[in-house]
Amino acid sequence: MTLRAARESDEPGLVRMLERVSRAGRSQRFFGATDTARAARQLATVAAGDLGLVAQSDRCGLVAHGALYRTGDGQAEVAFLVREDWQGRGAGALLLSHLAEAAAQAAIDVLVATVRYDNRAMISVFEHSGLPMELRYAPDSLHITLSTAADAAIALAA
Repeated sequence: MTLRAARESDEPGLVRMLERVSRAGRSQRFFGATDTARAARQLATVAAGDLGLVAQSDRCGLVAHGALYRTGDGQAEVAFLVREDWQGRGAGALLLSHLAEAAAQAAIDVLVATVRYDNRAMISVFEHSGLPMELRYAPDSLHITLSTAADAAIALAA
């Protein structure tokens, strides 16, 4: 599995990846029903200042997507999606590691994520990241805040 920057030409591969993700999995990532073509276009289009990454397998094509979306000074939302048949192989952890490193280099000290309670896989990736983490509970989701400050980046690299 290799990571690289997402690009607009990934849209067809992202459609195929999303078609291999269950409806429940897509709902966890996008917080509801979603049209796969529209979602793929959204994932393939990276705005200035944001970062999108894809994980690619030689045999299986695109298997995961992760992104940083700047939300303000020194802060960005982080989100990722891993095909169910690739979960448990480290793709989510690898994406988060690269996204956190890129965030720290871009002077983004805080990563935030809103995660549904039933998305144990994503919560677990955050819990095992080595980054300082704060949790806030909402009625239908968990709000996660991660620090990428210099001391946190050292913990991530260890």
